[in-house]
This record gives sequence, structure tokens and C-alpha cells, in this order.
Amino acid sequence: MRLTAYCIIYLVSLFLFTSCRTSSYYVSPMYGSSNSYRTLPFMSDSVKSSLYANSTITFGSTNQNLHDDVYTWQGNIYNAHQFARWKVWYGTGLSSGLYHARAFKEGYVVNPNFDTSYINAHTGAYYFGSFNLNAGILYCLPLENGSEWRILHFSPSFQQEFGDYKRFRRDLYNDSVVITGLATSGTLNTLSFGSELSIKSRKQEWFNIDLTYSWIAGKDYRNTQLTYFYEAPPRRYNYITLSGAYTFKQHTPFIQCSFGHRLTNLQVGYNYCIASQKHKG
Repeated sequence: MRLTAYCIIYLVSLFLFTSCRTSSYYVSPMYGSSNSYRTLPFMSDSVKSSLYANSTITFGSTNQNLHDDVYTWQGNIYNAHQFARWKVWYGTGLSSGLYHARAFKEGYVVNPNFDTSYINAHTGAYYFGSFNLNAGILYCLPLENGSEWRILHFSPSFQQEFGDYKRFRRDLYNDSVVITGLATSGTLNTLSFGSELSIKSRKQEWFNIDLTYSWIAGKDYRNTQLTYFYEAPPRRYNYITLSGAYTFKQHTPFIQCSFGHRLTNLQVGYNYCIASQKHKG
């Protein structure tokens, strides 16, 4: 009976502190969209290196209860090499978009320190952009008929943000408005680990499925109030991405979905192989 009572108290507390309490979390607009799918050379093609162009559009929601909307365009150029069963890539690019900070409902606030009037007076669409650096390395296992299993890939990325949304977050910090979780830094470092299966068809086409786990690094994301109970250990923002891509000749259209802490988005993109160099002999 005592254990049952404790369980009931815990569930009620969880409901009170998560469902009914109005909270606000303002972090980098690139959270959840830093790493888009990258086409890489296939072992069966005997390609030594390839140069690619990448373009993506992301539609997402973030903040508590997916309160705000984020729309992002990202363009990159990157070079990829393969050495036996290893593949590496590196590139750079630009991002731009709009972060739509929505107003909070008055009278729905359990926390009396939450200043909805200030936030509601400054809501709206904020422009943002970023300079991107990204890279990756993976180990590949060849399968039958030219297919391959890219067993494990590691892909770090660096984003340097600029624009109105960055200033919006810093103004919230300078004016001492009570924010549940606030990251004012314009730098976002993302570390991603994943695995990909590339299946080759008889028509020399590839169907690719990739599952990736991404983790946000840096001191600004060490403790951004991911839990409501202060005795809980510090946690970081993270998310999971499922990608599907279709490669034919130089073209790779793809789609991917990401889900994480106060995040969900859909990314649609296209990779184009500009040039390739094959192994001699």
C-alpha cells in the first residue's frame, strides 16, 4: 500500500509539473537540423572521391509542447573519399530560416515567476542564419550484389549562428525574464552516431535507410532544464533521426524525420554528385 501511494504521488507530481505548468525553452534554431543526409561513394563503383552539393528544407516544431515553429533552408558543398572499407567526408555551407516564437496563453501559468506579458510582447517571426562546418567517418561492410552496410558512422558538425533570433534570446537573458531553459550562445556543436543500410538494385540504383542519434555538446547545453526535478543529474539535448534516400546516377533525393527533447521536424533534401574520381586500373 505504501509503495502504491508513493507511485500515485509521483504520477500526480509529474502531471502537475509537466502538463499544467507553462514553461519556455529557447535554444539554437539549428537544434535538430544540423546534420542532413549525405550521399557517399559506393564500394561497388570503385570511386576514390566525389564532390557533392546538398540542399535541404526543414519544417519543425520546438519548445515546450512543440509551441514554436522553425523553417530552415540549408545548403552545403562537401567532398567524400573512400579507402577500402572506410569512408570520410567534410564540407561547409550556409543556413537561413525563420523562428516563429508564439505567444503564451495568459492565466494558464502555474509558475508565478513566468513573465508571459514580456514574452508575448516580443513574439513573432525572427530571422536566423548560420555558417556550417561538418564532417564524418564510417566503416563499411560489403554485402551481396553490391549492397553495403555502413555499420557505424560518426558525424560532428559546427554551426555559428547570426541574426534576429540570436539577439532575441540574449535580450531575454539580459532583461532577467524567467525562462525555464535558455541557450544564448550562437555556437552549436552536434555529435552524431548512426548506422546505414544501402541496398543496390539490378538497375544500378540504391535504396538507403539510416538511423542516427545526435547529442548536443558544449557548456551552454549541459543543463538546460530537461528535467523538472533538481536532484536529477544534468542532461543534454539529444534526438533521433530516421532517413530514407534513393540514389540514381548523380542524384539523391531524401527525406528524414527527427524526434527529440521538445523537438520534431521533417527534412526534405537533395544531394547532387558534381564530379567523381575512380581508382586507377
